[in-house]
Amino acid sequence: MMKSDDVLKKMIIDMEKIRYNEGYRNWGNKWRSTLKLDTTHGKRVLDYGCGSGIEALQYAKTGIMFTLLISMQVIFHLQKKY
Repeated sequence: MMKSDDVLKKMIIDMEKIRYNEGYRNWGNKWRSTLKLDTTHGKRVLDYGCGSGIEALQYAKTGIMFTLLISMQVIFHLQKKY
């Protein structure tokens, strides 16, 4: 699926509004507080099965070093190992 940068930016902004503004997904700011999106700084995070990476973007905005794994082979390996 090829999209222009402008279209992709708009999609991300729209996703952020749905996920992180007050509404069904972030009722009472639970989503942001559970993930500690506003209070986690100076950490390294590994997100496997990251989907669209929208949480990674939120963490990256706070300066967190983020590694995303989307390979199913890597996910299965990590599940077996740990």
